[in-house]
Amino acid sequence: MPRTTNPQMQASSPATATAALASASAASSESEGNSVPPPARAGDLELVERHRKGDPSAFVEIVDFYSNLLYNIAFRMTGNREDALDLYQEVLLKVHHSLGTFRGQASLRTWMYRITVNSARNRARWWSQVKRGKTYSLDEAEEDRQPHSERIADPSPSPEGRAYASEIRVRVQQGLDRLPLEQRVVVVLRDVEGLEYREIVSTLGILLGTVKSRLGRGRAALRRQLADLVQ
Repeated sequence: MPRTTNPQMQASSPATATAALASASAASSESEGNSVPPPARAGDLELVERHRKGDPSAFVEIVDFYSNLLYNIAFRMTGNREDALDLYQEVLLKVHHSLGTFRGQASLRTWMYRITVNSARNRARWWSQVKRGKTYSLDEAEEDRQPHSERIADPSPSPEGRAYASEIRVRVQQGLDRLPLEQRVVVVLRDVEGLEYREIVSTLGILLGTVKSRLGRGRAALRRQLADLVQ
């Protein structure tokens, strides 16, 4: 049974994502990148092999290294801590169950991102029914809307600065929440997580042109929603 600890997530700043979205050019004008999946790290292959041989510490090392990344994308996909933790725990169980099938044709990160995205897709219909009509308010408990690391330390020097940073965080996440799932996935992977195009192609199993099209539409929708913040 895998260890499923609460990650100390080093989340990509939504303010940084907002700035990236404001300055991003249309997807069709960006460099296409390499569509070949990035290779697996040698250290990851060694850990997988140790896992196959029954070494329980191998999976613990994988979780220790990748937990922040997995929780971060789970949070951006779900928009709140409770659902993100549920998705994160589900992904870890699936990774533990399927790790023996990993062959290193792509990076372990790409493989686990694919599991995370597919799990989010599978839960999307249920989430949309449960949360239908739900809207978010700036009065909502910040503890439930922020990644853990963003609550530990806030570099803003004043209460006004902290309030503005809080508004940006909430608004960006609201914007992501409102995107269609397929656009949200691509925007999160590219503009929040910083994945290369080739890794997004490998993670989602779609063509590069499809990635760019979804990214362009998602960015355009976010720019419209966040126009007052990015002008």
